[in-house]
Amino acid sequence: MQKTAILVLNAAAMPVARQIAGQMARCECEIAGLRGRVDMAPFLFSDFTAEVQYRFRLGQKLIGICAAETLIRAVAPMLAASQDEPPVLAVSQDGQLVVPLLGEKNGANELALEVAGWLKGKPAITASGFRHFGVVLEAPPEGYWPANPEAAPKVMARLLDGGRVALSGSAPWLQNSDLPIDNHAGDVIIKVTPFKAGPSSDDKSDTDILVYHPQSVIAAAKTPEKLTSAALADALQTANIADAALAGLLLPPETVVLPQHREIALNRNIPLRVLARGALNKEGLAALAAQAGIAKCEVVEAGGFWFLIAPDPVDMARIGVGVGQLSLVGLGPAGKSWLLPQARDVLAAATDLIGDQDHLDRVPQLRAGQRRHPFSNRDPFDLARQALDLAVQGRQVALVSAGDPGFFGIAAAAMEALEQQPKASATVEIEVLPGLSAIQAVAAQVGAPLGHDFCVIALSDLLTTEAVIEKRLLHAAQGDFVTVLYSTKSQSQRQQIEAARAILRSYRRADTPVVVADDIGEKEPFVTMTTLSSLKPSHIGKQSLMIIGSSQTRMLTLMDGRQRIYTPRSYGI
Repeated sequence: MQKTAILVLNAAAMPVARQIAGQMARCECEIAGLRGRVDMAPFLFSDFTAEVQYRFRLGQKLIGICAAETLIRAVAPMLAASQDEPPVLAVSQDGQLVVPLLGEKNGANELALEVAGWLKGKPAITASGFRHFGVVLEAPPEGYWPANPEAAPKVMARLLDGGRVALSGSAPWLQNSDLPIDNHAGDVIIKVTPFKAGPSSDDKSDTDILVYHPQSVIAAAKTPEKLTSAALADALQTANIADAALAGLLLPPETVVLPQHREIALNRNIPLRVLARGALNKEGLAALAAQAGIAKCEVVEAGGFWFLIAPDPVDMARIGVGVGQLSLVGLGPAGKSWLLPQARDVLAAATDLIGDQDHLDRVPQLRAGQRRHPFSNRDPFDLARQALDLAVQGRQVALVSAGDPGFFGIAAAAMEALEQQPKASATVEIEVLPGLSAIQAVAAQVGAPLGHDFCVIALSDLLTTEAVIEKRLLHAAQGDFVTVLYSTKSQSQRQQIEAARAILRSYRRADTPVVVADDIGEKEPFVTMTTLSSLKPSHIGKQSLMIIGSSQTRMLTLMDGRQRIYTPRSYGI
């Protein structure tokens, strides 16, 4: 599904933008605002024209809360005679007028009608076919694909000239329109069928024929271990089923979902589901269809597959169990500006967000309809288990944490939870998305203290004994590593800091550079640059991160008096 971008040029337009975004529960939708004017928007841009053209090239639907002329001038250089444009809409700042500018073939008029309905405004639609009959033949609703879209303008032209249409197959969106339907004496023919359709003996040679394929066919693989893309294509060919009619891929109960299964579904852009119970045969599929409310279906066998064929598009969410996704997402040290693009995309696609309330509060509202699961229990293993349980239900789950999930983060807890529930890996895919860590952020603030080998040690004794912590500190000191210390917020860890400083003092010069940082990523981070001998308890806050240099780490004073710390790459060579 295409992402929808709502572009806002001033703060007064934000209520309209939020109203539109709040209605788009089934879309990936994001609000982007002009930097300096709409800083409350989840995403910011500095150049409106560049932003419009970038998103247009990506094929995103564009809704500009601005004057139509402004949007036209921005998108005009991108236009070409044969280009298949995404929908581009201009919405007045008060939401009372919605103008589809481009993308009629891709649903711009329908989107304009929807947006106008949400805002209680007026759509300004000029397309003749839409104004006369309430449909755009080139842009069928979701679940239908035109087999020969080049015939749509010819069919519409004949209808506008007074012709009539003979309709074959189930198409409520056409039957409920104002099309002049006459199945006995049609001047043009519209066929709706999941099968590959060519002209029949009843079709007149001079009659324009338009064919749509409903996504109404479920392919059930008998032997998933032998499932390949080529085997599925051959089976569809044998059954004379159109590729575009495929609604989803179904696997037998207790199947271990393999990467090849996911790849086939991804390449065909169809859902992948697993039968929860019962037999994967003709009778079992017929019973499944009845349970899902699919009427008048048939089941045929071809090339290692059963095909359940329905007359109308199938809602795969009602079929079997979904294949889940658990994404471990790092949010960075603080604020939306630290969120990496890959993480942002995964958060936008997720059905469920789970994490500490503080972390969830940092995730912008990227799309409507997401469920948020704040977790008050500080035990990371309980949190990971709950996230995994959601993914087992077939949901797309994003488990969020600060910084990078793999640095003393939630990723290890999720792997441990998976180890304790091995069957979950049959239907759940786990991915770890890197995030910017506080280590990187602090180092960047002060220069390049991590220019050579370094180690990271957490002082928390909740999951590691004090003896082990002190042993690691000793080896870090003996190995002359730059040493980063995490978890400084409790009184016991204050004592660990004193112990760490004592150990390092025995192997480091008194003037060894030290960095203490708090609130990294915020607008006003607190950073202290001092030395090992001058380090005082008052320098250390409740959530400080410390970097203690090696024997080679240096403090550099710039011409303007500012200081920088770095560790040379040469390291004394």
